[in-house]
Amino acid sequence: MISSVTDFVFLDNVQYTNRDWRNRNQIKTPQGKIWLSLEVDFEEKISLIQDVKILDKGTKNRHLEAIRRNYRRSKFFDEVFPEIVEFYESHQGDSLSDFNQHLIKSLSTKLGIRTQFHNAREFPIDSDASRRILEICLRLKASTYVSGPSAQDYLNMDIFKSNSIQIEWFQYSSDVYRQLWGDFNQYVSILDPILNNGWDVLRKRRSEE
Repeated sequence: MISSVTDFVFLDNVQYTNRDWRNRNQIKTPQGKIWLSLEVDFEEKISLIQDVKILDKGTKNRHLEAIRRNYRRSKFFDEVFPEIVEFYESHQGDSLSDFNQHLIKSLSTKLGIRTQFHNAREFPIDSDASRRILEICLRLKASTYVSGPSAQDYLNMDIFKSNSIQIEWFQYSSDVYRQLWGDFNQYVSILDPILNNGWDVLRKRRSEE
């Protein structure tokens, strides 16, 4: 999705939701998928994503050990894993949102993605969800808003249409690639295709989209 747009906005000044993808992701192991989770400090139905803190920084080291243990047989492990370690260790601080943004930007740069990143905090808007996103689009002079399909449940599409902004629902790829540990499963971290196929394969696939 990031590579398909000119501007990407991290919307972290909205309510944090627990048991979501913001503090965890999945990798494959010989025993099946496991979660890589970060323990965080938040208040249910109160905390904004931007205010959530990582409680145990040592969890990052446990992530790296789990990645090393389960992907050391992958074809591109020796090339890719040291860079993943660098991405993890080069982040300072305890902000969950800042850590996520750091990882996403680092991976995007490595993949040659030139999308311009923004943070919603650059656009202080006190409004409902649809109006907030619309105002960000207007300030960025966007002609199209690209979103995951789950936003169809809450987004007021009429106000975008009335402002001549088209909405596109992003279709996530299900391309099969070389993968360790059993049958192919696409619902895993981007680290899985990178470690199994290398940076160049993903760069090539992105250029063909």
